[in-house]
Amino acid sequence: MDWPTVVAVPAPQSSSHDRFPLPALFPACGKEVCEWPAQLSHERRAGNGGKAVDRVADIEKAIGAHTRWMSQLREIVLEPNPGIELGDIRAADQCEFGKWLEGPSWSEEDRASNDYQEVRRLHAEFHELAAEVVELAASGKKNEAYGMFYGEYVTMSGRLALTLRTWQDRLSRAAQ
Repeated sequence: MDWPTVVAVPAPQSSSHDRFPLPALFPACGKEVCEWPAQLSHERRAGNGGKAVDRVADIEKAIGAHTRWMSQLREIVLEPNPGIELGDIRAADQCEFGKWLEGPSWSEEDRASNDYQEVRRLHAEFHELAAEVVELAASGKKNEAYGMFYGEYVTMSGRLALTLRTWQDRLSRAAQ
């Protein structure tokens, strides 16, 4: 399978950190990025697995959260903050997408599926690369950070988004 090498990243309206404060980027710092996990159906929150159509909608929201997180990371590269905890960035289970992916709504059967496993693996790699990008930016290597962001990181993001879309398509077909 050929993986895309470019993913559209929304351009920021400003280069100010006021648009993307650190707590918004890293929920472990106290503020959530988005509210989509709270919008999951009641049966999904109860851990009953939900319907395939619920999962399709959840994946759509997950892709949106992923895109917002990536855009916010770009802001960190533009205006590095040496006080950022790299452990918070590497923690793939602390962003809203990760909380959903690692949350109680998934059955053991779901977790054992190839789609789930591949998304989980790519999401963890995505966070590892994000930490590397931020580490470069925070150490004053802004050009290298930018190069990694628009190279390996954007490619990884595209692979994750494509894998999510493939999973979403499988679930849509199963729901028919």
